[in-house]
Amino acid sequence: MRTTDMADELFSGATQPLPAGVRLATARHGGVTVTRVEIAREGLSRPRGRYVTLEMPSVSVLDERDAAVIEVCAREMRALLPPEGPVLVLGVGNRRITADALGPRTVQRILVTMGAGAAPPVRGLRPVAAVAPGVAAATGLSLQQLAAALVGQLRPAAVVCVDSLCSAEGQRLGRTVQFSDAGLYPAQADHTRHLTRDTLGVPVVAAGIPTLMQAQEGRRPCGHAPRTGQRHRPRRGPAGGQRQPRLAAPPYRAAALLADGVKKKEVLPCAAESLGVCLRGRAGQCPFCRLRCCLQPCASLPAAPRWCWRPFWQRRCPPRRLCCIWGSRLWRAGQQNRLRKARRRLHPHLLRRRKLPPRTGVEQYFVALQPDEARPADAGAVTEQQFGQGSGEKYIPCGAGSIKNNTRQTAADIAAEAAQPLPFAIEKDSAAPQVLIMHTHATEDYRLSAGLWFTPGDGARSTDRSINMCAVGRVMADTLNAAGICTLHDETLNDYPSYTGSYANSRAVVQQYLARYPSIKVVLDVHRDAIERENGSRCAPVCSIDGRQAAQVMIICGCDNGTSVQLPAWRQNLRFAAAWERSMEAKYPGLTRPVLFSYRFYNQDLTPGSLLIEIGGHGNNLNEALYAGYLAAQGLVETLLG
Repeated sequence: MRTTDMADELFSGATQPLPAGVRLATARHGGVTVTRVEIAREGLSRPRGRYVTLEMPSVSVLDERDAAVIEVCAREMRALLPPEGPVLVLGVGNRRITADALGPRTVQRILVTMGAGAAPPVRGLRPVAAVAPGVAAATGLSLQQLAAALVGQLRPAAVVCVDSLCSAEGQRLGRTVQFSDAGLYPAQADHTRHLTRDTLGVPVVAAGIPTLMQAQEGRRPCGHAPRTGQRHRPRRGPAGGQRQPRLAAPPYRAAALLADGVKKKEVLPCAAESLGVCLRGRAGQCPFCRLRCCLQPCASLPAAPRWCWRPFWQRRCPPRRLCCIWGSRLWRAGQQNRLRKARRRLHPHLLRRRKLPPRTGVEQYFVALQPDEARPADAGAVTEQQFGQGSGEKYIPCGAGSIKNNTRQTAADIAAEAAQPLPFAIEKDSAAPQVLIMHTHATEDYRLSAGLWFTPGDGARSTDRSINMCAVGRVMADTLNAAGICTLHDETLNDYPSYTGSYANSRAVVQQYLARYPSIKVVLDVHRDAIERENGSRCAPVCSIDGRQAAQVMIICGCDNGTSVQLPAWRQNLRFAAAWERSMEAKYPGLTRPVLFSYRFYNQDLTPGSLLIEIGGHGNNLNEALYAGYLAAQGLVETLLG
């Protein structure tokens, strides 16, 4: 189990399917990636509740000019709070420890509007009180005791607890925010320290930014193996077996933190007191405080670490050991830097490799495919075919594309309906979701071989969201969000563990989204086709767009037959399907197969913009499908924004 407070890290990166009672969805709003995790039952690694994680540019560089980012954060927190009533903000943490000072420092910046009377002194704002309760070692009272006393006196409508969080991924430190209505669960295993609705009697919303990570987790992102003397044993909890979070930086970085304090002239009379290593003794002065006189030259000249040894050379004390380790690490870093430059001079190809441009656009989603050397002797065959638009009385022209009519509706009626404008309007750059992308058959996947072969026994299904339909939906959602169309992406495996009942499962998922976000106008069920020849070979529908091979796509639109298929709004769906077909085929000729208009239900009665689209087939490789999903989303942008 990963040591983390972030709910999305426990479930989004898992190769196994989501546990029962857990739902996860990802969307992007105004440059912020929003991941929502809903836990509906007890007994999991996190308590029951809603968890909203927002990934954004570094929080330290945000200011009032980033109104879109701030508005997204405010909207997500507003959704977890009661609509009205006073709010008590608790800044949890130790203000003397940098990585744990998020709560107290946040309280200092909150606009307090709770006055002496019942009405707030600032008109138009709800009453807000803010308190930094400190730590039990300094106050003698537990966090729950102080919080219960404040709640009993103020009687707020809700409590917001701001605290530093622990993450398992170093790149998320300082650039991720998590909100949760499950309450505050500190690292201690003692349940009496938790702040929840049950313990305080009012809703408790937890808000935090990861500033900590497990020391053993922290070695992985930096890419260096631990050296002698730098390995740190994990701390144990009260039960002796649970690891507690540690500072992202090991203890010997305390000197660097203190140097930053010297520059800002904020050093306490005894800076070591906050670190628990103050050694005031017979001489009446802590040797660690002498560090202030030598840190500035040491920080400016990393190649001379011996400067910080002299004040402690005659004493055996923890500060001297910290500085020695810190200085030796700076010296090793300099040695490695000089060695790296020498290697580049001897091997210029290393420098050329470093200057290769990063992958951008849809290429960033591509995966490495299996070469022909990995092909087994009994591999199955794959054939490629580009399907045309068709001809005959069943095919109705639709711009450069066509509609295949498998119903009793006349061609004239279908053509007249297809020429009508869209039955809805999309709000560009709106914070309210406009589009929902989901997958009834999410476990459908593609071949992972670069050549035209597939592994025998491959059922073309996988619960790995990085290679199944969720990967294609992720590309489409990111493309729409980048164009200013607020899009949600649900990655629920509706067809796992049982394929039967998958449409009933996906219908319940969509209804939950529509109830929570009534602004959604378009629901796309993204699938892939399965075309197989009589000899057992698989057929891959392909085309070439801008010099790169892509899978062909096909839209499926249902029609009401008056009995078994009840779709009273099928005409609105047909208008949407025709407009999307025209845009894709005009922008990328050959990308689409004819729209299949047939007596199919597919839950297309939920919105006037409900369609099913098949991205390629099980004969296509994953990169062809990802590229096709990107192209289809680009065509959808032109369709919705005109």
